[in-house]
Amino acid sequence: MTKLTTMSSEKNGILRKILSSRWTWAIILLIFIRILSVQLAFMNVPVTDMTDGVFTDGGDGTSYFRITNQILNGNFNYEPHAIGFLIFLAPVILISGATTFAEIANIMAWANGVFLYVLATILVWILAKQILKSNKFANISAFFFLIYPYVFYYLFDIFGTSGELVSSFKETRFMQLSFLNVLSDPLSSVLAYASLALLFYVIVKERQMWVYALMGFLLSFFVITRTQNIFALFFFAPALLVLKRYWGFVYFALASLPLGILQMLANYVSGGSIFASPYGVTYGGPVLNIQMFSFKYPLRIITYPLDHNPFLLVVIIIAAALVIYGLWRLIKEDRRLGWTVTSYLLIFTTPLFFIESVMRNPRYFLAVIPLIIIISLYSIRGIYLGHVKDKIEVKVRTEQERLHG
Repeated sequence: MTKLTTMSSEKNGILRKILSSRWTWAIILLIFIRILSVQLAFMNVPVTDMTDGVFTDGGDGTSYFRITNQILNGNFNYEPHAIGFLIFLAPVILISGATTFAEIANIMAWANGVFLYVLATILVWILAKQILKSNKFANISAFFFLIYPYVFYYLFDIFGTSGELVSSFKETRFMQLSFLNVLSDPLSSVLAYASLALLFYVIVKERQMWVYALMGFLLSFFVITRTQNIFALFFFAPALLVLKRYWGFVYFALASLPLGILQMLANYVSGGSIFASPYGVTYGGPVLNIQMFSFKYPLRIITYPLDHNPFLLVVIIIAAALVIYGLWRLIKEDRRLGWTVTSYLLIFTTPLFFIESVMRNPRYFLAVIPLIIIISLYSIRGIYLGHVKDKIEVKVRTEQERLHG
């Protein structure tokens, strides 16, 4: 009886600690905000591509649904595809019993828009805390990540040129950035943020080997979720070697192998080669014959805003200046962390500028958007502390001295 009383008391104590934790209530508030956000989207607030109560396909959603169903039915005669999102989508289809794209679209709006967006926001907080070393600025970073799809939408709503093209652009991109479509981007983003948070964790000092194994598993899941994510291998693996985490690298590599082998097997079964891919050097068929890669495409970072929303060019210039200044300050303050963040941004963004459709789809930059937010805040804090604060304090002292004669 005494033992049962003791166990009950311990459980009550744990429950009280959980209920009294700020994290518990912060996560509950975060979940509530995202539920409200998704519900408002279903009510067409802000105006999106909602049609008859269903979010329309924002990209490859119908393909993901079709291919996943084919695999579940034992039909492997499908075009080669990154299988990470298919693995995530399969149990959702099985549990929900969804038989049409409309059904899965609404289910995934909730799964991605609440569950994965909440996870992503928590991970952004962790990344900000690791970089900024401040709870307050970590909270601000997470808050900006929470609202930035709306900022994006209303920038175009207020400053964008009128017309069907821009209207469609702001609506569909808001949906994508809010994780509301049947796309691989939400899952891919969460895996990227988690992998990066673990890398920052091992930068400080050597960690237990399971940390490296978990990083390897999450990163391999990230790589097989989107084809473009292959660039991650050129960052994480060298980073561990540069940090001299040699045994960690071994565990990282071993843990990443199973999913990598699974992807190669899927490529071979569906495309006849372990390197099979749905992408080529051109797309759009013989009529359009659009080049997938070109050295001219980076110029679109200037031409697209000038053609559709010139104000966006101002935003891009300001953001670029803040990021460059912030990275320079971070490297001066913490050389190892600063160069890690800088390398991550360069390796994850530079190749994207040479791909045809990237400039029209900000979702391709989801892996770096949190760091852009965090480094921009770090930069603004540095500008305030280094320049503005001192001037304000001098002005206040001068005014006080004048008043007191």
